[in-house]
Amino acid sequence: MIELVTGALFAISAWRIPFPTTLSIWVLISLLVVATFVDFDFFVIPNSVTKGGIVTGLILSVLTPELHGTSSQLGALALSAIGVIVGAGILYLVSELGKLAFGQYKIAFEKSVSFTFENLSPDDARIIIGRQVFYWKEHFCRKSDKIILRATETEIDGTRYQNVDLIFFYNRLVVADQTLQLEQLHNVTGQTAYAEFPREAMGLGDVKLIGAIGAFVGWQGVLLTIPAAAFIGATYGLLTSLFGKREWSAKIPFGPYLAAGSLLWLFQGHEIIAWYQRLLDR
Repeated sequence: MIELVTGALFAISAWRIPFPTTLSIWVLISLLVVATFVDFDFFVIPNSVTKGGIVTGLILSVLTPELHGTSSQLGALALSAIGVIVGAGILYLVSELGKLAFGQYKIAFEKSVSFTFENLSPDDARIIIGRQVFYWKEHFCRKSDKIILRATETEIDGTRYQNVDLIFFYNRLVVADQTLQLEQLHNVTGQTAYAEFPREAMGLGDVKLIGAIGAFVGWQGVLLTIPAAAFIGATYGLLTSLFGKREWSAKIPFGPYLAAGSLLWLFQGHEIIAWYQRLLDR
């Protein structure tokens, strides 16, 4: 399926975009295909796609300045850089505002349930509360992120505490004014009825991906890609939730919708702008 999609997109770009600019578009399409299917599977976009895409987009803008509708290599490079800044800047702002508004979620139980903290590897850990499992890699994106566990009672490597907050950071635990390194903890168990967990409104992978897209399509392409991606993603999320295909609170990977929005710009962007201008002129 992936090979079929890639081949079809290559063919459409060859039909819609003149040579040699289409060669640069093929590179962008390849990056978008990788980003889309990796994000669907793992909710992450590799830096080789995002950061590598930014560098590649800047280079190809110089080699094929027609990407930005100009014959000037210096002008194309400037437009590419502006596309990176505008795209990444907008989504970074969205990410920060979303973090302020929706940066944590809470779980509460009618009565206390058991919990256990476990080290899984040097890079991952988890907390099991009742039957729910919360993994470090799914919650910690920033140094300031923390999990607050309100323990009615707990035992930490043989030391017992009553009615304390366990504040977990990515690499340490703060409890009763003590700081304990997670890698040194062996046994953390107890009872809790309330916990708070950090979450992101948008991953930084999406911010870097729109920066890579902006390097190829410039600031005008970015300004269409972002709202188009939001509309497509929201529509998909709403319909799948209404038909019971996903939980309302489930995460949605945004990378695939950024890819779809950028393809809409590449293949129909100028037609959309012309149509919108005709509406305004009526």
